[in-house]
Amino acid sequence: MFQIILIILGIVIFLAALLSLADNLIQIEAKKSGIDTEETNMSLWPSINELSGKSAPGAFPTANFHKLKKGHDIKLAGKPSGDPVKMAIKTFAVKPQNFRGNAPIPKLEVTVGDEVKAGQSLFFDKLSPQIKYVAPVSGEVIEVKRGAKRAITDVIILADGQQKHHKFDIPNIQEMDREALRAFLMSSGLWSSFTQRPFGIVAQADASPRDIFVSAIDTAPLAPDPSLVYNGRKDDLNKGLQVLSMLTDGKVYLSMSPEMKSMAEDVEHADVHFFSGPHPSGNVGVQIHHIKPISGTDIVWTCGFADVLTIGKMFNEGVYDPVRVVAVGGSSASEPKYVETKLGASVDDLLAGQEIEENSRLIAGDVLTGEHVAPGSYLNASDDQ
Repeated sequence: MFQIILIILGIVIFLAALLSLADNLIQIEAKKSGIDTEETNMSLWPSINELSGKSAPGAFPTANFHKLKKGHDIKLAGKPSGDPVKMAIKTFAVKPQNFRGNAPIPKLEVTVGDEVKAGQSLFFDKLSPQIKYVAPVSGEVIEVKRGAKRAITDVIILADGQQKHHKFDIPNIQEMDREALRAFLMSSGLWSSFTQRPFGIVAQADASPRDIFVSAIDTAPLAPDPSLVYNGRKDDLNKGLQVLSMLTDGKVYLSMSPEMKSMAEDVEHADVHFFSGPHPSGNVGVQIHHIKPISGTDIVWTCGFADVLTIGKMFNEGVYDPVRVVAVGGSSASEPKYVETKLGASVDDLLAGQEIEENSRLIAGDVLTGEHVAPGSYLNASDDQ
């Protein structure tokens, strides 16, 4: 019996030493990758805060605070920092396949060589001709790329040095009924901001959502903080949320992180919920589940945070201006940074000046859900990295 106890004790000591060595190696590698191990727990063992599962801080309403424990944050090297910079992005593309539910060959309203303004219609789906898909920038249409079975993959625009916008008459939202509002959103290119659930398709022209959900959190690896695209645009945010509130008999739910509390104080026309925890706490589907799940024949819509700002600017200034803040990062990037640009920016232009290591993989989107792209590609409508 004494020998058995000694053997068990020896095994326990060996395993403890092995785990301690592994934990130390993880800490060393994390520091080499530039990760702040004091701010982010990289240990094999949970911290006291993680074990205690802290409830909502006193400043937050408990009913609207969601502390999620399940999930995992992948720590990757090459996270950008600092304020967004502006780069000379020469070309942009709108991809019909980004808009699920449409036919692969839409009806084009432009041809190669045409000059377009930002907000001018490029194409529409033949089954829903009232829903227009518009140019993110002004310039010349230089190419219409086609893929298998002649499906249109990219409508590419060479951007003007000085941007010109198609000027819409600023709608008086106080005098519009719901049908007039819907018609304006479809004709101005803003309707494609809405994704209908179930099925994740462009919102159907005749559908009415139970509620609309907006996530101002992105917990994906290396994703930019959505507050970077906000940048104090209080009027655009509230006008956009007001528009959304007129499209549903239910509520508009806006999800934020606890760090956005000061921004949340500016919010009108939405029910704000706070989410904290590891990825995928920033996923809008996870947020819907915790706020008000879909059941039965329910239809809900989601709308991107940047898209809400775009809608707000349209109703404030009468222009279509789809601003995006894109994270250019990863361990292979020589200069990780945030770039302020427009929807559908060229990957090659975003990587200009970067010394990319050999055998590196280019991913549009995050490493979990993004897609491998080749040089000469363009970001998808929903990509922010």
